Amino acid sequence: MERDKMNLIHELESEHLEIIRLVREIKTVGIRTMAGRNILSVAIEKLMTHLERENRLLYPEITRASDWDAETITLVQNFKTESATIMDFARSFLEKYTSGDSGFDFQTDFQILYASLMKRIEKEEQILYPVYLNRPAAKGSD
Repeated sequence: MERDKMNLIHELESEHLEIIRLVREIKTVGIRTMAGRNILSVAIEKLMTHLERENRLLYPEITRASDWDAETITLVQNFKTESATIMDFARSFLEKYTSGDSGFDFQTDFQILYASLMKRIEKEEQILYPVYLNRPAAKGSD
């Protein structure tokens, strides 16, 4: 079971690296190019898949293993709420900028998205993942 937990965290951290790489590539290539808009689509798709995967595999396991520990339940709920906010912003960003609208708001919106992602990744790796790895397995999840 511990190996499964470590494998999941390793996979999630690898996804973080790929998302960061893609977002940085957008900065380099530029959103005004077709390549930049294509990279943006891929980055957002990978972000959505990553967040949905955490919702499906990580949060329920932490919650079950916490035996209804109020602090852990609150932590998970806060991460889920933040996840939904980031997903909504990423979707609207994708809709706005893949359509070719790369007006003056792009730099501001991109910085908001970039900062949100970097902060979220840092919090996941420093707070959430250690909680997951240090929790005993949920009863009946062997």
